[in-house]
Amino acid sequence: GECPLDGRSCTLTRALHAPEVPEMHGRYGKTKSNNGRRMMQVGFSTWCMVEIAREGKFTWEHAIDYAAEIGADCLELTHETGYGYDFEDPDRELIALKERAAERGITLSGFTFPANFAIDDDGALQTEIERVKTQIDRADSLGVKFVRHDIARIAGRDLEDFEHFLPFMVK
Repeated sequence: GECPLDGRSCTLTRALHAPEVPEMHGRYGKTKSNNGRRMMQVGFSTWCMVEIAREGKFTWEHAIDYAAEIGADCLELTHETGYGYDFEDPDRELIALKERAAERGITLSGFTFPANFAIDDDGALQTEIERVKTQIDRADSLGVKFVRHDIARIAGRDLEDFEHFLPFMVK
């Protein structure tokens, strides 16, 4: 199918409307019963919308509405500063997102964000740990029980760099 937001191919829309796949198993979400069978809720992550979010054409509110429109059950929110999903007033905005999702019947099933523990400066590492704790608190305020985050940003580095930073990441 075609994504109604920007005309690009949308795998989720195609999967939801494919007659040979009447029930799709989603990656995240609570299990539910369907005639005695257990199945996962169908959903997607806002990460797949990051390009149009970066352009200012898509927000988490749009994602919730879009998920409801296409018949999804759940939505994973990806929070990465600079990718269109930033908070100006986190407390107010998180409450509004939780309410909007509930009103539209969408379970907020996951909260993902980057983190970087590959830091060899104790002060900077502690700052990053505190930032991750804040993100986990945000997920909790949304009622999300599944949190996923990176532990390092070492792309383009070699095995020697990985071995150097591994103790800091484990710490």
